[in-house]
Amino acid sequence: MNLIIINKNNNKKETANIRKLNLNDFEMVQKLQDISLENLKRKDFCVELTKDELKAILTEGRGFTYGVFVDNNLISFYSVLFPNEEEYLGKDMGLTKDNMNISANLEITHTLSNYQGNKFQKVLCELCLEEIKKNYSHIRYIMATIAPQNYSSMASTLCYGVYAFVLKNKYNDLKRYILLRDLESNFNLDENTLKVVLGDDLVLQKELFSKNYVIHKIFIENNETKFKMSKLKS
Repeated sequence: MNLIIINKNNNKKETANIRKLNLNDFEMVQKLQDISLENLKRKDFCVELTKDELKAILTEGRGFTYGVFVDNNLISFYSVLFPNEEEYLGKDMGLTKDNMNISANLEITHTLSNYQGNKFQKVLCELCLEEIKKNYSHIRYIMATIAPQNYSSMASTLCYGVYAFVLKNKYNDLKRYILLRDLESNFNLDENTLKVVLGDDLVLQKELFSKNYVIHKIFIENNETKFKMSKLKS
């Protein structure tokens, strides 16, 4: 798959190609993750994948990864992790351990700073969801964690029907939304319960989560980022 993208260093168009990664790409993946983490303005937005996790994913034993290349140089990647008991996010939303083997975690996208803004997270997320449906048909639950105020990641994930169900402390007390999509049952929103909340009003969001509301849309109004929250129909 090819894309026409913009390199912010020179504001010129370039051709990029996307392919599935394997263990031979490990050093490039690790290097890009290190660069991406180093350049993050908000270090709390991301928890890095360990070497063991990366290797397990790249061998497709516990997931898979898609990467974006320009002239054979890796500029972005996005991983899906099949969780073990420690990584399983279902327990944060009341799902039993029995569902762990039919669950997949969407991991954060890492992109070189001069290629950010090309919507790689959205493109790669779509590819990963297609891959799951095609080659991992036993997977039912898609899950993710996103840091509050990481609005770009929230927008890219919500648009594929992966909704935020709870806000919890994870990863050494870092706040994270826990998001979920059920591939076997579409979530039906109760439009009569719709509420609009500010993106940074975590207190109100937690109160609404406790009343079975979910975050399903993000938008900007009057220069403020806001969420739409609703209950799901029974």
